[in-house]
Amino acid sequence: MNGNRKITVSLIVGTLLAVYIALSVGSSLDDSPTFDEGVHLAAGFAWLKWPRAQIYDPANPSFTNAFAALPLLFLRLDPFFDRCRPPGLTPEETLGFIQWLSQKLLYQTRPGADTLLISCRLPMILLSALFGLTVYF
Repeated sequence: MNGNRKITVSLIVGTLLAVYIALSVGSSLDDSPTFDEGVHLAAGFAWLKWPRAQIYDPANPSFTNAFAALPLLFLRLDPFFDRCRPPGLTPEETLGFIQWLSQKLLYQTRPGADTLLISCRLPMILLSALFGLTVYF
C-alpha cells in the first residue's frame, strides 16, 4: 500500500471510530438502564471495593464488571459505601447481596443513576472502540 492510500485509509478508520464514539455517547445519554446493568455495576464495584470478599457475578467475568465500575471509585459516592462491609456470603447469598447493592448504588445514593450510568458506560464504549482499532490493524 502506498503512502497516500495508507493515510487515506487511516483517516477513514479514525473518522468512523470518532463517529462511533460520538453516537455511542449520545445514545447513552438518553438510554435508561438495562435490566441487568445495575447488577453488573454492583458486582464490579464490590469486586473493586472489597476484593477479599469474593463477591462475584456468576454471569460475567469479574474483569469486565470491574472495568465498567472503575469510574465509581473516583466519584463522590454516598459515605455509606465507605462504612459498609460485606458479610461472609455463600455463593447462593452473593446474588441477593449484589441485587441489594445495585438498588442502593443506582437509586438510593448520590450523584444519581444518570451520572453513574454514563460514567460507567464510557469505559465500555472506549474499550469497544479500541477493539475496532485492533481489528483494523
